[in-house]
Amino acid sequence: FNIDTGKEIGTFCYRGSGPGEVAALGPIFHFFKEKGDLKTLLFAPNEEKLFIWNITQSIKRDTTVMDKQISYPWREENGGAPYYLMFLKDENTLITELQSFPLNDKEATLPAYQKRTLDTNKLLKSFSSYKKSIRNDEASILPESFFYSNDAIKPDGTKVVQAMVHLAQLNILDLETGHVSGYRLEGEPDFSVFKSDEKIKSYFTRVQADDNYIYAVYWGKERWERFETPHMNIIHVYDWDGNLVQKIETDYSIGQMWIDPIRNRLYVTNPQIDDVLYLDLDDFLVPNTGL
Repeated sequence: FNIDTGKEIGTFCYRGSGPGEVAALGPIFHFFKEKGDLKTLLFAPNEEKLFIWNITQSIKRDTTVMDKQISYPWREENGGAPYYLMFLKDENTLITELQSFPLNDKEATLPAYQKRTLDTNKLLKSFSSYKKSIRNDEASILPESFFYSNDAIKPDGTKVVQAMVHLAQLNILDLETGHVSGYRLEGEPDFSVFKSDEKIKSYFTRVQADDNYIYAVYWGKERWERFETPHMNIIHVYDWDGNLVQKIETDYSIGQMWIDPIRNRLYVTNPQIDDVLYLDLDDFLVPNTGL
C-alpha cells in the first residue's frame, strides 16, 4: 500500500502449495538497498529456505521478484530452534535470533543471537543474554516464555535490544563484543518471579529502534483475557545506554508498530480500527530531554 494515499500497490509473495509458493513466511525485520533497489529478507521455515525479495522490481513488474533463494536448514543445525529475527549486516553476514525452544514441560533452551554467513549458513559467532535456564513446575506461564522478548536491531547492526515481555527489563546486547547490559524499571520483579507461583505480568509488547533511540510499548499489567482488547497506549523512549528519557502517551491503543527513519515517524495499527496511524516523532519528542 501507498502509506500517503492508501492506494494498494500490489500483492506479492503468495503462500500456499502451488508452484513457487511456500507454506509460510517469517515476519520482516529489516529493509536494505542494493544498487538503488529496496530489498528485504524472507525466511520460509517449512521449506528451510531464505529469500532476498526485491521490492522495487516487484512493484515495477507487478510480480514477485526474488533476487536469490538460499537453502537455510535450521532443524538439525539448531536442535529444533527456528530462526526468527533476521538482519543483513553486510553483503554476506547475517544476524539472526534463535527463540527459546521447549526441551520438556519444565525447561526450555535459552534464546540466542548468531552471526552466520548468508550464502552457506555457516555459524561465525553466537551470543546469549542469559547464563542458565529456569525450571519451575508452578509458574503460570510456559518455560519458553520466561525469557521471551520483542527485539530490534540498531540500524548499523552493532547492537540489539531485547524488550522483555514478562519482566520490566531491557537487555542491550553488543553484537561486536558479546557484552550485555540489563536495565530494569525500579520496583518491578526480577527473575525470581519465574521461580514462584505468582501471577506474571506483561510489560513490553512491541519495540522499534533507530540509531539514537529505542521505542517500546509498555503495558505493566497482568495479561489480558482471551477475548479482551487491552488499551496499550504508552511508549517508553530509551537511549542506547539504557536511560529512560521520555514517555509518550498516544490517543489510540497500539497493536503493531514500525519505525520510518526517513520521515522520523512511528507507524502504528489499532486493534479496533482498520486505519494505519502515525506519530511524528519531531512533534512528540521533547528537545530539552536531549532527544
